[in-house]
Amino acid sequence: MPTKKEPLTPLFRRFRIYLFSAVPLIGMAVYLYGLRPLVMLAISVILAIISDILVSAMRKRRYESRDLSSVMFAVTFVLMLPASLRYDIVITGTLFTLLIKHAFGGYSGCVFQPAAFGLAASAVCWPDELFRYPRAFFPIDVRFSSGAMLYDAPAYTIKNGGIPIIDRMDLILGNYPGPMAATFCIVLLAILVFLIAGKVMSWHIPVIFLITVALYAYFFPRIPSSRMDSVLYEILSGIVIFGSVYIVADPITSPVNIKAKLLYGFLLGAATMLFNHYGAFQLGVCFAALLINPLSPYLDRKFAPRRTALRRAGNE
Repeated sequence: MPTKKEPLTPLFRRFRIYLFSAVPLIGMAVYLYGLRPLVMLAISVILAIISDILVSAMRKRRYESRDLSSVMFAVTFVLMLPASLRYDIVITGTLFTLLIKHAFGGYSGCVFQPAAFGLAASAVCWPDELFRYPRAFFPIDVRFSSGAMLYDAPAYTIKNGGIPIIDRMDLILGNYPGPMAATFCIVLLAILVFLIAGKVMSWHIPVIFLITVALYAYFFPRIPSSRMDSVLYEILSGIVIFGSVYIVADPITSPVNIKAKLLYGFLLGAATMLFNHYGAFQLGVCFAALLINPLSPYLDRKFAPRRTALRRAGNE
């Protein structure tokens, strides 16, 4: 008689919803760049599944096919890449992403957000390849070398003190060179609302994160234009909104206490803008996440109710 499957845990269910929410982004990437994004995603997802099977065998544990965390991290990593990136970098970056998860004994023990780690590590290794992007609506060859004409992203122009020459409507619609799924700001904001309304994530971290980024951009503009232009370009031209959906509110690496979440979101927003302002790369969200992630347990303890904190102290 077949054994009855155990019900999905809340964490497993959450990753299924995250993957479902990424489908419109994948569809938009295919619409703008052709089939190459699908090939990149397929490579990364297959590696994620194989890595979970191998690690489960090495640890003599049962492989849990319903745990889609590795697949979600692989998809998140790829969606932040240029659609023209070489496949060998996709493979290596995916391995970086999966390594940080398994190095901590699995997702539940991970200190750093895996997709952020994978992208940051790849940026350090291949900065020239990761920050040059094809134009939208130009299908890219699926062969190893795409042969696409590459351009600098608006974030590069801002970093060098210039003003991106992009129509505001194109900026809002994502019609400019950038990461394959991070330029669709309207779609990303709709996904954020969907996840918050569905109680898949709380509003505290992503909303406070975005408000902090906007305030920093307003009071400390990097471009010689109006303050509102500074806010618009800082939020819409990088991976800020994408990061607010898929990076900063990660359920394991972020706090659970509400006050801790508010401070955590503020710290992530401030660190993101500091990295964007003074850092060498255009990935402030990822480096900020890696810097602030380890503070999450401390913030939870700091803002825990006194009775809970005393109970925890007595058990240690």
